[in-house]
Amino acid sequence: MRVDVVGAVATVTRYPATIPLPEGSHLCVDLHEPWRRMLDLAEIVVVPDARDAGEILASMPGCLLATGPLDAESWLIVDAAGVEYRCQGDGRLGASVVHAYLDAGLSVPDEVSVRVGGRLVRIEFA
Repeated sequence: MRVDVVGAVATVTRYPATIPLPEGSHLCVDLHEPWRRMLDLAEIVVVPDARDAGEILASMPGCLLATGPLDAESWLIVDAAGVEYRCQGDGRLGASVVHAYLDAGLSVPDEVSVRVGGRLVRIEFA
């Protein structure tokens, strides 16, 4: 997935998970991904329970973010330094948006409009 950000607008381009990844993209995988190589290359890991995100992230060198659901509407995103972001909306997409802002050296806005697959969605961060 590649996320380009301008101000509080992010544009997402999704790619199939291939190796090598297209330039400027990152890999987001589920913790239960059966292909170990994908887990080793992941920059974002999706965990089943947000309470485990920090611990799982610490066990995955090279992975930058972990995300998991807190409840039916919100997700927790944790970075390698332990900074937490709460996300209302699509948590997988939210983690990729956080990744893009951090990778660009920018602060994550409180709200981001995300263009993905011909639709526009809003993601709120706290």
